Amino acid sequence: MTIAQETRRESLMRTKRRRRADAILRAWEGNMSAREVCRKLGFTDMNAVRPRITELVEAGELVEAGKKYDTVTERNVTVWRRKGDG
Repeated sequence: MTIAQETRRESLMRTKRRRRADAILRAWEGNMSAREVCRKLGFTDMNAVRPRITELVEAGELVEAGKKYDTVTERNVTVWRRKGDG
């Protein structure tokens, strides 16, 4: 195992993944992009929410709702909604 793999594994072990996912779900309002969730929770690093959003989508708790123009990246990005909402 490389040092990089070891440090990633150590970091993953310290991350409280479900707690972060639950915070994301509590903050969710309508259709949101990862950047909107990141800002709402006060994070500056998108990696604080993107992996958890992916897990929530895979678990069926969030579903794609469309796309929206992101002024930071000047690209269209995916927006999601909670399953069962609208």
